[in-house]
Amino acid sequence: PVQEEPGGAGGGKMSKARLEQLQEYIGGARTKQSKWTSRVSGGGLFKKNQESSFVERLEDWHGTAIIRVHQLPSAPLLPLPVGGGSAAAACGVASANVDVYPSGDLGLVGWSVLDQDAWQQAKRVWFTNGGDIASFKPNSFNMCLRHMGFRPTKASKAAKYGTPGTGYDWEGTPSYVFDSELRLKYASKRSKGTAGR
Repeated sequence: PVQEEPGGAGGGKMSKARLEQLQEYIGGARTKQSKWTSRVSGGGLFKKNQESSFVERLEDWHGTAIIRVHQLPSAPLLPLPVGGGSAAAACGVASANVDVYPSGDLGLVGWSVLDQDAWQQAKRVWFTNGGDIASFKPNSFNMCLRHMGFRPTKASKAAKYGTPGTGYDWEGTPSYVFDSELRLKYASKRSKGTAGR
């Protein structure tokens, strides 16, 4: 315990030892912040730009036939994936979705996974911002998707949370759709979480 000088609490003076202790604490916090910033450099602050970055990557993955992006017919359509062929229209659920992602003019309603192995690798590289993919956390990636409003189309009987049978297969699903209610649900959780800070 650090002793304050006489009149410390009410007098506004702080002992030299207490001041050094606080300076050390602040220095440690700055060091942690600096390490975190350097880990996410290369793409700016990762959290701040992750949503726009992810949608841009969806377009890239569409072009390399990892996925097929499904759009509203009224949107400027992306060219069919190279090598996607007739399998490019793999999922009727995602392509029939009319709930449209609100950002940009892409008219994004969902996507189908055309190459499951390449998808697993691509999402790991994106999530780790090009870093060590051994640090990939599937549950954290899936939470990012939820916050953006995307969910799988394939249901899971082994739902971890909530009522059994209402969950989704986040790892093995053939497609994902945009769900505005899901986005709203997680947006309200974010605002409640930051309101108390």
